Amino acid sequence: MENYSSPSGMPPQVSKAKSGGNDKPVTKRAVSLNRRIALIFAVVMALLVVLVLTQSAPTSYVLVVSKQIQPLTSLSTDNVSIVKVDNKAIENGALTSSDAGALKAIFNSTFNSKKVNVQMFKNQQLHKEYIAPDLLVDEQLISLSVKSGDAVVGKINAGDFVDVWAGISNGPVSLVASNIQVYSLGLSQEQLDSLSNTIVSKPDSQKSALLPGNPIPGSYVLKIKTFDVLKFLAISNSTSSGGRVFVTLRSPDATSTIVNGPTDAHTVICGARTDAVCSRK
Repeated sequence: MENYSSPSGMPPQVSKAKSGGNDKPVTKRAVSLNRRIALIFAVVMALLVVLVLTQSAPTSYVLVVSKQIQPLTSLSTDNVSIVKVDNKAIENGALTSSDAGALKAIFNSTFNSKKVNVQMFKNQQLHKEYIAPDLLVDEQLISLSVKSGDAVVGKINAGDFVDVWAGISNGPVSLVASNIQVYSLGLSQEQLDSLSNTIVSKPDSQKSALLPGNPIPGSYVLKIKTFDVLKFLAISNSTSSGGRVFVTLRSPDATSTIVNGPTDAHTVICGARTDAVCSRK
């Protein structure tokens, strides 16, 4: 390989390639400006984030119960409150308004002292369908005494829907009425008699102090149709001669119970059999 050298015998000088020709050195002033721009950008972004997070969503006022209440409890300012909530949190059918004063006026004129027909829990929104309707022109309230063991052992509450059955002593049982709403609960006749005797013997005692705490109901006030009153009075009267009344708890969404007719234990056990074992004596 041939070796080229400069005339002077020294190796030729190779010039370094220029990276930019007109590049200027980075100064402290340029670095400071870049930092300012970055800081301003960060501040602007932070302000935008805060603005998005703090931007208030549309709100309205809604009626809620301020504590747990049982069915057929009367509404009042003691158990109902007006609160502001996000519109997205308002339930369909809830009593609401964009103005708290207007909502308060609606409550006072339309719903104050009305009874609810369902159990409600604290902060639950109030709906129109939760308001128990007043008695219609063809409805009446009637009290029915039933033994605890014949009425789901005290599991029935005000507002529940029940079927009422009756049986003749050692005879047939039949459906009296279906899908009946329980308006309120009461003491049994024996408990009422005992309470009455105590009040007579202690006239200065407070009646509320004599009532048993959370007693198992022995009587039920039912909301029934006027044309059913005679049937209920008849079955109530039959208990003095050995008849029995039964109350069964049902779903309010179930269709009315339909039975083919009265039946007795013999029919249930034997059905259509007529042999010696099932022959009536």
